[in-house]
Amino acid sequence: MKKYKKVVIIVLALLFIIIVIYQNNYVSKYKKERFLENIDAYNTLAEIYYEEYQKHSTRILNYSIIEEGTIHCYDYNSDIKLSEEDTKIAQIALDAFKEGDIIYEICDVYVYDTFVSFCGGDGKESVIYSAKDNKPSYIAYPGADSKKPIIMKITEHWYYAVRNLL
Repeated sequence: MKKYKKVVIIVLALLFIIIVIYQNNYVSKYKKERFLENIDAYNTLAEIYYEEYQKHSTRILNYSIIEEGTIHCYDYNSDIKLSEEDTKIAQIALDAFKEGDIIYEICDVYVYDTFVSFCGGDGKESVIYSAKDNKPSYIAYPGADSKKPIIMKITEHWYYAVRNLL
């Protein structure tokens, strides 16, 4: 009887671990489809930030989300005014994020190396654009994560990163 209880406990523990790992490694088909519906807007938004980053020699830059056609660079305390067309396209992507495409509501944007990281408000997850389609290693930027995050490819140039709970 004791052996039976041990086997049941081990099976339940393994089942729990499998569920946790599955949840941490799963971007739902629905969210991925919603993301892909707006892929052109997401690409435009990422390219706006990446092109601005390339004008500087800094390793990491922290930007605001776009508000009223303007991006604020916190590191240089400067504003970047966008064209009306770029503002409209970028707003499509930002509105989709607010509706819960992949993550809910972007609060910070970090750009480093060849990556643009759109971070959720709690800092536990982000959607990352990779200009060279290399897999990123961080949720936000180098040095920000205490553990190696779980990173999954969404589509070409795009990755989803989430804090590793285990």
